[in-house]
Formats: sequence, C-alpha cells, structure tokens
Amino acid sequence: MNEKKERKLKIAKQVKTDKELAKKQRLMSKNLTVTERDELKKKAKAVKKVTQEEFKTLSKSVKKQRKKDAKLYRKIKNRPRNLMIWSVVALAVVGVGIKVGPTAAHMYSVMTGKNITINTETPAGEKARAAGN
Repeated sequence: MNEKKERKLKIAKQVKTDKELAKKQRLMSKNLTVTERDELKKKAKAVKKVTQEEFKTLSKSVKKQRKKDAKLYRKIKNRPRNLMIWSVVALAVVGVGIKVGPTAAHMYSVMTGKNITINTETPAGEKARAAGN
C-alpha cells in the first residue's frame, strides 16, 4: 500500500512539473515565428517516436507497469477538469430539482386527491343523500 502511495505522489509531482513546463512553453511559443514553432513540433514528434520505439523493446512486466503509470498520470492530470464537469452536472440536477420539484408535488397532490374535502351538509348534499337512499 505504501508503495502505491509513493507512486501516486511521484506521478502527482510529475504532473505538476509537466504543467509548469507546458505553461512556460506556451509563453515562449508566443514569441516564436511560424517556422520555429513547426521545428519544435517536429522535434516533439521525433521524441515521441523514439519513446514509442523504446517502449516496444521493454519486457512485458515493465510495459504493464508503464501503462498503469500512464493511466494514473492521465487520471491525476484531468482531476480539475473532472471536478468542474461534475460540479456543473450536480448544479444542473439541483437546479432542475428546485424548478420542477414544487410543480411535481402539486401535480401529485391534485392527482391523488389528498387535499379534496367534501361538504355534505349543504341542501344539495342532503337531497343527493335522500335520492340515494
């Protein structure tokens, strides 16, 4: 269990440093020309290709561990976005409940006849009872 926590912390630190690096790169890329940006993209693709080739040469157990780490990395990286999405969904559900709840409660009380009272002490009620008898 302790090893798992250490792995999580390590990956969380990696996510943080990667986000900071990406932020710096975005700021730097604003000052670059189009050709310089294209060169950076080509370098990034080349690095990715080398990484993929290196991955193919690894043993099965190491590949499995790297895949688990990559999955955990994505999970940690997307936490803020997932939190925002679920917050909006929860807010929408609460909003719909507030808007529709009273209407549904009123419709239920009308359909069940819960609030209907009959006054049979009127002259028309007495005539109806006499006619029924």
